Amino acid sequence: MGLARALIRRDMLGVLDWLGQVEAPVVAPPLVPLRVVLDADVARQVLVTDADSYGRPWLVNNIMGEGLGRNLFTATGEEWSKRRRMVTPVFTRAHGDELARLMSATLADELDGWQLGPVADIQCPLTDLTLRVAARALLGVDTTRDDLGRRLRDHFEVVLGWLSHRFSHPAAPPAAVPTPRNRAFLRERDQLRAVVGELIARRRTSSDGPMDVLALLLESGLSDDEIIQECVGWLFAGQETTASTLAWALYSLAVAPEIQARVAAEGDALSTAPTVSDVDGLDYTGRVVEETLRLYPAGVGIARSARRPTVLAGRRLRPRTVVLISVYSIQRDSRHWPRPEVFNPERFKTDHRAHLPFGLGARQCLGARFAAMEARLALAMITSRWDVNYDGAGPPRAAITPALRIDGGLPIDLRPRVAALRD
Repeated sequence: MGLARALIRRDMLGVLDWLGQVEAPVVAPPLVPLRVVLDADVARQVLVTDADSYGRPWLVNNIMGEGLGRNLFTATGEEWSKRRRMVTPVFTRAHGDELARLMSATLADELDGWQLGPVADIQCPLTDLTLRVAARALLGVDTTRDDLGRRLRDHFEVVLGWLSHRFSHPAAPPAAVPTPRNRAFLRERDQLRAVVGELIARRRTSSDGPMDVLALLLESGLSDDEIIQECVGWLFAGQETTASTLAWALYSLAVAPEIQARVAAEGDALSTAPTVSDVDGLDYTGRVVEETLRLYPAGVGIARSARRPTVLAGRRLRPRTVVLISVYSIQRDSRHWPRPEVFNPERFKTDHRAHLPFGLGARQCLGARFAAMEARLALAMITSRWDVNYDGAGPPRAAITPALRIDGGLPIDLRPRVAALRD
């Protein structure tokens, strides 16, 4: 598809596919203060070596701030530095054996409710699954068995829907404009924050709560209001992007039975109470996750805005110029990835510089290891139980919502795995 046709159809993925064929490291559209980065080394310059020259664009921060509040994702300057210093040790300490066992137990319980046969859209149960794991790991609350957890789930779904609409319609009225959609959103956002506040209050009066992220945040020095907004941000990051990754991974496994069988074999050998070492031992499954993130990155791009005059790829850049790093295009560039359209986990026997699904540098996603651990466990456990088959008439269509999700649903047929029946 040509660029003009993609623009006319407002097909952002078509634009990104076209950009992936451009050999220039940076594209500068005429009459617009915008630069699109298509080279991994230039992306590293923006995100690492010259990161101080850039901030997040106002529009991105504004939409995320309205939806999620002031947290590590939306803060800037000294406020961001302060939060980063406080929150980084939390996620470093939280990635232990207890977290792996908690994830595994939650996944197993959720998978017990899956039924054999056709599923019209596997994204729906995957979304439930990832939110339940995120809520238990972050807040110690179950979204299916705890009243506060069910309330959290219901309020969060409205907030997530509003964010999806705002990113799909950037010209839509901001939250301060009292449209019916915005009024409903603000009401649900306030209720979501109130539920997280109740969870904090409950935890402060308990002496035997789990050692989850919330327990560590309560020791971080952040105020309760700051903790509430951090938790809402991490719920978004822990649920939306992981659900997207799992959906694309299951599609990729469903159409490649030999790859699925290797993942299932690793799942067969997994302990019922795995440690971090056990999860790290899911080596081939880990490569499947990385290849999924290459072909279908949950975040198709990383946006920055120049805060001061600087130089990008040898050319001067004026302040307030928006720089869009096209992660989707870079990770499908044939100069770095032979036959980039082919799903091939063997690529990840070695590291790749042109692989940046979680960003780079100081603002690289703190939850990357959390997400990778959950994705490995989920894929290994799902395929160990089920043969996953794709029921669609053709390849699924992608949509940016804001994560890269499957448009129109992902029909999957679940059949009991022969090895599981034999055992």
